[in-house]
Amino acid sequence: MLGFLLSALRWVASVIFSPTTLGLFALLLTAAYLYLSRHKNYWKDRGVAHLPYRFPFGRIGFEIFTASFAEDVKKLHEKTKQAGGYLPMLDVFDPALSVSDLELIKAILVKDFDHFTTREPSSFMSKYGIFSKMMTTLSGQDWKDVRNISTPAFSTGKIRQMCQPCEEQAELLAEQLYKESKDIDEIDVKAIMARYTMDSIVSVAFGLDADSIRNPDSVIATKAAQLGNLKSAGRFVLFFLVIALPEFISRHFNLDKIVGNEGTEYFYGMAKQSMRQRLEHPEQRRGDYLQMLLDTRQEEGQRRRLTDDEIIAQCLLFYFAGYDTTSNALAWTARLLAFNPRQQERLQAEIDSKLTSEEDCITFDMVNSMPFLANVLSESLRLYPAMQLSRCCTKPYRVPGTDIVLPENSMVYMSPYGIQRDPDLYPDPDAFDPDRFLPEAKADRHAYAWLPFGQGPRNCIGMRFALLQAKLALVAILRRYSFVPGAKSGDVVPEIDAAPGQLKEKGGTWLKVVKRG
Repeated sequence: MLGFLLSALRWVASVIFSPTTLGLFALLLTAAYLYLSRHKNYWKDRGVAHLPYRFPFGRIGFEIFTASFAEDVKKLHEKTKQAGGYLPMLDVFDPALSVSDLELIKAILVKDFDHFTTREPSSFMSKYGIFSKMMTTLSGQDWKDVRNISTPAFSTGKIRQMCQPCEEQAELLAEQLYKESKDIDEIDVKAIMARYTMDSIVSVAFGLDADSIRNPDSVIATKAAQLGNLKSAGRFVLFFLVIALPEFISRHFNLDKIVGNEGTEYFYGMAKQSMRQRLEHPEQRRGDYLQMLLDTRQEEGQRRRLTDDEIIAQCLLFYFAGYDTTSNALAWTARLLAFNPRQQERLQAEIDSKLTSEEDCITFDMVNSMPFLANVLSESLRLYPAMQLSRCCTKPYRVPGTDIVLPENSMVYMSPYGIQRDPDLYPDPDAFDPDRFLPEAKADRHAYAWLPFGQGPRNCIGMRFALLQAKLALVAILRRYSFVPGAKSGDVVPEIDAAPGQLKEKGGTWLKVVKRG
């Protein structure tokens, strides 16, 4: 047996290290290098100063596997600022531009929007299952139609209707945070906040009761935990490498298997089943997002009627876009309040002035009449926003005041994380100071110095709902309890998770939740 294994190993080695195999491998590597670096001299040939090309990802080399994404994005912003507010570079797709100048950002997001109508190149997600039908990945008339049809769902009247189910979930969240903290002392508040955002979104989007706040092992909670599967550097890089391949090759890869997983399939099936029940039993109406989209099909004069998959895609986007982002914002706010007790007491005093008895209910008008609560959330989102904001150039664009022309399909990158930590915009930028958002302080600052939800026609359509969710949760918790640091909470300055995506604290956000004195 041993002799057979040794013979087999020698044969495998002879095949792998044969001149033919090594030659083919070298040829493959050369072809990959030539393809991925095909634009490396784009800016040089035009006499434009730029960041030098680094194989295989344009401006960044193989350290993408080890570097902190947050630090990389912040350093790029600083280099861009030093270069004068814009910095040409190369990325894995095409020539690209990093921008830090706020007036240029305003032009890209609003004034010259007709040149930047999509977030990614058309090849990015346009052919891959349910993701290709989401509003964030649609382009042209399809995007306009879906955006226009979806916008009424986020009007003041519709969001007011969403308040009651979210308020009920917020009360459950407050009780559960205290219960779990009392049982085991410190808790990962991010994990419990995620169950709250999940339950409230599932309720207002699909009219379903997930009950994961009190039952973290529920099917919905388990499947939701699988959604963020691009967090690993390897999967993240694989996704971008496949996208970078020529279309005749990339079309043979199933990006649904890279971007999606069992969680995605579960939520797609849940949405499809809920839609089928509504269509078969029209008397079972609900006042949720799914019902609103279904109703648009019956409206007179509706030029465009959404398909089943388009409706499901927008419901899934509602979930995907809000689940992690809002719970993340709540976790950071809880941490900031725990490490800044005087600010927490100021917020509790404002809450007490509105809720004068235990029987008082939290209402839509009430939470929107608390200016300090709004300032606390704005400051939390300033410190911990999305790391990067991007737009794709859909037709050649001359950077104002320069001879630099961005070609079609080139990407533009902006960094809310870098901008909102810029000491020239926010003195002592790492300090938590909600008074930065007092009316007089905001009036002295550029309107595009705060970008957690983007700006312009492709800003976050669910911004007002997300802020309502967060306000309801904070009021429900802080009317009775306080956040307190514990042994696991780490230092005042947290360690950031190195993975791409949302800014998150490494290892979770561990705090105590105690009864107010």
